[in-house]
Amino acid sequence: MPIPDAKEIRLPLLEAFKDETPHSFSINEILEIVAENLGVSLEEMSSAEKTAFKNNISEAQKYLRKNKFLSHPSKNIYMITRAGLEHLESELKVNDEPEQEQEIPVDFSEQEFLDAPEEEVVNDNEPEPEEFLDQDDPIDTDAESEEANEAEEPEQNFESQEEITAESENYEEREDNLSETHDIENVLKKYNEKLAETVLEKTAALHQDTFRALVMDLLSKMGYRVFQNARYTNEAAGSDLIHGVILEDKAEMTPIYIQARKLSPEKSVGKADMQDFVDALADKGGKGLFATLGTFSEQAEICANDERIMLIDGKKLAGLMISHNFCVNTERIFELKSIDEESFSEYKNS
Repeated sequence: MPIPDAKEIRLPLLEAFKDETPHSFSINEILEIVAENLGVSLEEMSSAEKTAFKNNISEAQKYLRKNKFLSHPSKNIYMITRAGLEHLESELKVNDEPEQEQEIPVDFSEQEFLDAPEEEVVNDNEPEPEEFLDQDDPIDTDAESEEANEAEEPEQNFESQEEITAESENYEEREDNLSETHDIENVLKKYNEKLAETVLEKTAALHQDTFRALVMDLLSKMGYRVFQNARYTNEAAGSDLIHGVILEDKAEMTPIYIQARKLSPEKSVGKADMQDFVDALADKGGKGLFATLGTFSEQAEICANDERIMLIDGKKLAGLMISHNFCVNTERIFELKSIDEESFSEYKNS
């Protein structure tokens, strides 16, 4: 059956990202999406035809990234750009006009996505395989693959049909392993998010003075040197707005003055409260750290930034407690293992 070439695939591939949200499609997922958009049946394709189809998808993806229609903000993540949305809308309106391959100016509003380390300028004179959605070993994207697909009996760059089938199966196995790893990471992320909620609930039930003690003990667990008794008495700090003192650097002995206020998670520290803390630090000659279970208003954050005051809101506090094993226990440790190809290579069949 005729395989869609890279040029035909570009628009259906771009449509997969038209919802403007980041995606981490596997190559098999994107293969099914593009096939559905083109009305192509994967069941009727041989292994060789599927391999050629994947080659052409890789070529189409390379074109979309080169012309800044598709961005690659981080590993495994792809997202349509503003230029890509405009191009997609334009092509859908006048899809009967011939497509012109031309360089599209970079939309600098998307620069934060275009600065990803994986993004490289493609050298048209020396085409080389390029990963699509985190392929470990990209399929060969020969520049003549589009012409080969148009022929009734395309020539293969492999010695036998068995080699083609074996490579395709190995590739799909690697993609499945990557997908399973991604699923495990998502489960762990959701578990930690739920644990953080529980940590916040437990901390919110504490008395104000107990909350201050918890914050100072956490900072001590993180490696800061805490002034003796500073967490227990306001007089040690010299102000009822300063609940403790830690040292930023053991060599320079730079003090950091702490205010730990137990606001409920739904409340926010305002600019007036932050300014009061700034005034309390005026003659101290050190820095400040404001910790709370709530959040900080935008004006409070601006004020804190101007005065070099570090902020810890409820979400960050829970994250620090979990990452430093403070008031949490490690129940189980799971080891995620993979095949050691180098070791197995020593036992190849002769």
